[in-house]
Amino acid sequence: KFGVAAAVAPGTGGGGRGGAGGGRGGADPANVLGKVSSAKNNIIAFWESPTASTLKQAAEAKAGLPKAIAEANALLASAVKVSAALKAADITLTVPAVAK
Repeated sequence: KFGVAAAVAPGTGGGGRGGAGGGRGGADPANVLGKVSSAKNNIIAFWESPTASTLKQAAEAKAGLPKAIAEANALLASAVKVSAALKAADITLTVPAVAK
């Protein structure tokens, strides 16, 4: 019953190593949220123009976003179905709108 969530979790920061890495050598390559966060932090951390390496990191992170958003939206669609089933038991599950 949690198969979709488990499948999406590494790509969206919902499981495993999350965030930007916290000094552990950077973000988990499977974690798009961590990769985007790490790239953003590297770009804004210095007053100089970003290096070619930092720009490459940002481009790679950005390229992974559409797939991660699609997977998260699929999870939200499943959550809407779960919410409807829970309503019969008088349990409320509020599901946010899908990302565009």
